[in-house]
Order: sequence, then C-alpha cells, then structure tokens
Amino acid sequence: MNKIYLILLTMMFLSCSTTKIYLVRHAEKNGQASDADLKVPTGFTRAAILSDSFKSIKIQKIFSTNTPRTIHTVEPTSINKRKQIIIYTKSDSLLNILLNTKGKNFLIAGHSNTIPFMIRKLGLNPGFEGNIPDDDFDNLFIIVKKWRLGKTKTILQKKTYGLPSPIVE
Repeated sequence: MNKIYLILLTMMFLSCSTTKIYLVRHAEKNGQASDADLKVPTGFTRAAILSDSFKSIKIQKIFSTNTPRTIHTVEPTSINKRKQIIIYTKSDSLLNILLNTKGKNFLIAGHSNTIPFMIRKLGLNPGFEGNIPDDDFDNLFIIVKKWRLGKTKTILQKKTYGLPSPIVE
C-alpha cells in the first residue's frame, strides 16, 4: 500500500511543474546605430540592477541576440550565475523549445520589436500595441507555463526593474 501511495505521489509531483521565461529588452543604449552599446552609466547600471533582481532565482540558461547592448544587459547576470550567454537568432524557435522544457527558468535579452513579437506569438498580450517605445527600458516580462495533471496553462506577468523609464539625465 505504501509503495503505491509513494508512486502516485511521485507521479503527481512529476506531472506538476512550472517553466518561467524572463524576457527583457536591452538597457538604455548609446545612440541609434544598429550596433550601439549600452549608455554609460545608465545602461550599465540598469544591467547590474537586472542581475540583482535574479539573486534568489535559479536561472538555467541565458540567451541574447548578437549585439553589444543585449549581451551587456545580461552579462552581469551571466557572471553572477556562472552561466554562459547563448546567442540566438530565431526568437520564435527558441521560445518554442524553452516552453517545452519543464521546470526550468530562462532569461532572454532582446529588442523593442523582438520581445513583443515573442509574447504575441504565444497569443499573450504585452499590454501595448506595436513595439516597446524607444525610451522604455524597465520592463521585465515573465512567461509562465504550468503543467498540472496533464493540462497546461501559459500566462504573462509584467514587472519593472530599476528606475522607471524614461530616465531624464
């Protein structure tokens, strides 16, 4: 009897898991060039604050597009978590892979157009039309996928971090 009960509890536990995908636009950038880096000191400060917000969260993998501003946005988190930054090019493919990985947490850095694209691709609403505004850098979107007893549910949580955007210098 105890073995059956233990097996059932184990099966229930294994069938219940949650995956979280943290999506962040790069921090404040230095100019409009396609290869612009983060703005000094504002962008680098925001990147450090982002890292602090993950202190108590276990992150399995960190992803970034191949631009200095996105890489430098997640670099402090990468260093603190001792995780390599993985460069991605196809956001919808990456998102599908991550959403089918149970019980893990991921961080993705993208751009004003790619972050809302990924959110909308899942049928979720980021709370605004179009792209993230040019002067908006404090959003942290969390896609939460829960598996419970054979059923799945995907929701979007929206948070902010650091000083509110836009920062007037």
